[in-house]
Amino acid sequence: MRWIKGIGLIVAALLIWAAASGLFLSKARLCNAILEKLATQKVGVCYDRRTLSALGCSLQNSRILYEHTPVAAIRTLSLAPRYIQAEGIELEGVAASLIPPRIEAVRFDLLRGRIEAHGDFGKLTGRIDYGGRTVTLLLTPSAPMRRDGRQLLSAFRYENGRYRYVIRF
Repeated sequence: MRWIKGIGLIVAALLIWAAASGLFLSKARLCNAILEKLATQKVGVCYDRRTLSALGCSLQNSRILYEHTPVAAIRTLSLAPRYIQAEGIELEGVAASLIPPRIEAVRFDLLRGRIEAHGDFGKLTGRIDYGGRTVTLLLTPSAPMRRDGRQLLSAFRYENGRYRYVIRF
């Protein structure tokens, strides 16, 4: 479970960094800068095609690697100064052994500090408190998640039919 907290801290740091620097960079430079920052955190992103738009950039058929180990395949990954969004995620390796591997969509709204995700694991919502340096996640698990994801659910605190997890960064 220690690696979950480490990845959570990396994601929180990247979100803050992307929000601050994204306002001042061109979209191509923003995309390159995010990918370079991920590389310094041992996270690699391979992709088939990159599309630039007025709002940011989009990577098609991406693969996420952590320390050269596959973590996820993503159909579309969109990076913008205001949000990061991924659709069509298929978890691989250790991540796929912890939760049901298909995730339909994940969205990080950097300015509002909101996280939303849904997939075979259930529904996840979250809030990033930049001042308090915390990320709070609320998970409403699906039946397969309750059955197969007990190891991951044990890291959450059960409250009112949902599971809560707080990460400090």
